Amino acid sequence: MRLAAHCLRHFYGTELVAAGADLRVAQELMRHSMLSTTAIYVGVADTRKRAAIELLKRRSRPLPGRRDQGRGDAAAL
Repeated sequence: MRLAAHCLRHFYGTELVAAGADLRVAQELMRHSMLSTTAIYVGVADTRKRAAIELLKRRSRPLPGRRDQGRGDAAAL
């Protein structure tokens, strides 16, 4: 099977971000002028999506000893 350069760019961008590179850094390395173009090339793993949702869940929990100040419950989204 022959891989096209386009497929390699998707792989490269996705691997950069998965390894911890900031999307802006990936943009520079991929030589894109617009961040929105880089975002098209970069895939996001389901594990990273779940981790982001967990961050919201942790943020929505009230601190021990403090009453919730009427902030919405992110788990209800």
